[in-house]
Amino acid sequence: MLKNPLMRIGRPFDEEEEKLIAGGDGEYLFDSNGRKYLDLCGGIWNTPFGYGNKYIIEKIKKQAEILPFCNLITSAADIQVSYAERLTRYLGMEKLLFTCSGSEAVEAAIKAARQYQSIKNSGKRAVAAFNLSYHGTSYGAMSVSGIDLSITAPFGPLLDGIEWIQTPQDIYDAVKWNREIERLFSEKAENLAGIIIEPVIASGGVIEVPDETLRYIERLCLENDVMLIYDEVSTGFGRTGVPFVFKDRGIKPDLVCLSKGMTNGYMPLGALAFSKRIAGTFIQAHETFEHFSSQSGNLISTAAADAVLDIMEDYDSYGVERKGECFRKVLAEELKDTGADVRGRGLMTGISLDQRLSDAAFKSIIDGIERQGILVYYFNNPGYNRGLSFFPPFTIEEETLIRAAHAVAKKIKREPEIMAMAHGNKIKRTA
Repeated sequence: MLKNPLMRIGRPFDEEEEKLIAGGDGEYLFDSNGRKYLDLCGGIWNTPFGYGNKYIIEKIKKQAEILPFCNLITSAADIQVSYAERLTRYLGMEKLLFTCSGSEAVEAAIKAARQYQSIKNSGKRAVAAFNLSYHGTSYGAMSVSGIDLSITAPFGPLLDGIEWIQTPQDIYDAVKWNREIERLFSEKAENLAGIIIEPVIASGGVIEVPDETLRYIERLCLENDVMLIYDEVSTGFGRTGVPFVFKDRGIKPDLVCLSKGMTNGYMPLGALAFSKRIAGTFIQAHETFEHFSSQSGNLISTAAADAVLDIMEDYDSYGVERKGECFRKVLAEELKDTGADVRGRGLMTGISLDQRLSDAAFKSIIDGIERQGILVYYFNNPGYNRGLSFFPPFTIEEETLIRAAHAVAKKIKREPEIMAMAHGNKIKRTA
């Protein structure tokens, strides 16, 4: 029998754990060996209001004492209805479907897009996504996750009817983005049921879709009756310096997928929000929507989410945009001679390194940063980008971010391959 029975994503079956996480406070984690880490991953981007948040904990305790569960097939609890009312009003949407995760919200969105087209008797079935997108690991969600095509090959066949939009190599050229969108609609509009987009492509390299392109997509979706699906699982609840990207940009999506920061990581929860137009189509056709899992809308999870909405009322006080700009300014200045591209919005930042960087050098950078007591995430998309990403809690102090930026940049600059490539030289690693 294996010593470690716990399975983790992307890990070998026979891997042993070197350390266990034993506690957390604010933006810090503590392992079983007593080491302290600054968590610039923010959990897995889902703890915007930090560990040990007493307000959320109290809300959870209170609901646990009242009632832990209500079966949404046969009935609904007060908190489920009141939270749905609060969140839809906040979003400017009409109806809310509870799910258990962001992946499940995407599953439901694909189903809703196809059912909507079925109601309209359009015959449209295809769903489009960017080739650098990541939308989850359940079957439908991984079917529209472009960066995971090689990983998902053993599970095939995945969902059919998926169309890929190529992300431009020049990610700052809106004309090239629009050209890819135009190509999609000119070639596929007749069979296109929906298009799902991350307004900031997160795992694909922290890449902002240009505002001009977001509006172009919205216009073409309206003109061709294609369902516009926003995946704000990573960007929602304030990650980019605004509560929700689609609202800040004045976009009106048909569906919005949510999770991650929704409960600050305290409980599993996701949601799919329906616009008035789409909800109205289902109402007029007297259609129901067949999607459910036993723990959808779990009352304790919903209480945690309700607490987050309370906290979001004071969102501006966290200075998310200011802190993010300061963090990126320090990184950009420190790394200006390395060829790195520092980008992002709010407390969602990416450092794109030279794609030629070897696996050994890349791992050395990440491991070296962790040895300094800092946890970072990474992205690695062959042919496009390779680098580090940062999603720290909003509660982090600006001074802490500045110190972390200096430490991260110092480690990157100490990697021989980085400086050699920046100066046009070649270097051979001996290990």
